[in-house]
Amino acid sequence: MAREKTTSEKQFRVYAPGIRARMGRDLFVAGYIWRIFWLWLTVGRKLRRAKRQAAREGRTLHIDRIMGGGDL
Repeated sequence: MAREKTTSEKQFRVYAPGIRARMGRDLFVAGYIWRIFWLWLTVGRKLRRAKRQAAREGRTLHIDRIMGGGDL
């Protein structure tokens, strides 16, 4: 019975030989890291600002309200 590949194996490992496959993987990883960095800048900024405001007002911060999810 073959082991199922993990998500990182599916996304980041290259099994085909040759430089073209590795370059494609490298571009994918660069885009992936850029998206994480961009989310950290935009959404993280919003969360940090809301956290500071909630701390000043002495209330609990509900992240679902900021992120647009949940039942709150």
